[in-house]
Amino acid sequence: MLNLFTTAHSVDSMRSRLKTPKKRVDVAAFEAMDKGLPREETTGSLRRFIDWKYLPKERSRKLYIWRNQLWIFNAECALITCFPIPGRYANDIVAQTRKWEAKKSKTAVN
Repeated sequence: MLNLFTTAHSVDSMRSRLKTPKKRVDVAAFEAMDKGLPREETTGSLRRFIDWKYLPKERSRKLYIWRNQLWIFNAECALITCFPIPGRYANDIVAQTRKWEAKKSKTAVN
């Protein structure tokens, strides 16, 4: 089991941006880290956008895309915050998530 926790800022941002109830914040953060598309698996304009916007921040170590949001975790698996990804990247997110899930299921079978 992953030792995941959320910061007060991440709880506030999730409640305001995603309308997530306070009791559901930890579950949503775990789902994002478990089921989300890692930054390393993104390509093209989506990858450039993420790198340009969020990667230079020193505290952001693990970046995942889940439900059209970018979830930013630090090295200790604490959720720092989540941001919406602009709509122009929606098709890229869907395509890359499908490709990543197919790749993940293929390795699970072998």
